[in-house]
Amino acid sequence: MSKNSWSSFRYKRELMAEKFREFLGKFLKVNGYNEHDSGIVDLLRQWLRERKLAAGIVLSVLTIAFLLFTVSQLMPGALSIGTKEQHKKAWFYDLNTGELFVTRFKSIPPIDAPSGPLANGEPAGVRAYVYRYAGQAEDEKFIAYIEKFTPQAADLMKSRDKEIRAKAWQEGRLVRRTDGKEWVSANSPAGMEVIAFKDKACIEDAKSEREEILVFCFPQ
Repeated sequence: MSKNSWSSFRYKRELMAEKFREFLGKFLKVNGYNEHDSGIVDLLRQWLRERKLAAGIVLSVLTIAFLLFTVSQLMPGALSIGTKEQHKKAWFYDLNTGELFVTRFKSIPPIDAPSGPLANGEPAGVRAYVYRYAGQAEDEKFIAYIEKFTPQAADLMKSRDKEIRAKAWQEGRLVRRTDGKEWVSANSPAGMEVIAFKDKACIEDAKSEREEILVFCFPQ
């Protein structure tokens, strides 16, 4: 490592440590601690002041963990590891009957559904994002939203080129709720609102919504 690279690394490390100490200070104040508190709080502060490298490492680990957790919430399998066999299957939704069915995880919607095609001849099977809340039984799962691709994007999703597939995913993915009327681009404001769903059944009081931990449901 060159001298300039090492200096840059040390600067970034110390900056991260400083940001962590700043965050910790705000956290302690919010939770009722002040500069005169003793015990574990003072020991922790002293440890952070004396061990900038360790503090930087801790912050890095926490940051990575946070990013992994965030990504996990956006991808199939959120908070539910499942088995290898389960990962080969996915929930799909029959637009004709409103029923779920199971097929290959890698299937690109729309696909053929058990009930046959739609009135316009288009396949009636679309991908269903099925969740339940932590603590709920499997039979309490619900469909957050459904997904399909435009005909052109569906063809491009079969390409072996990762960049082509990524572009198709970005530009040709359509979503809506099961009770919705119009399909919208997943990357549009309307599409992001569909994806950022909230299940009204899990709101105890309309005036005080509670945060719930979502579990992505694989077919059994």
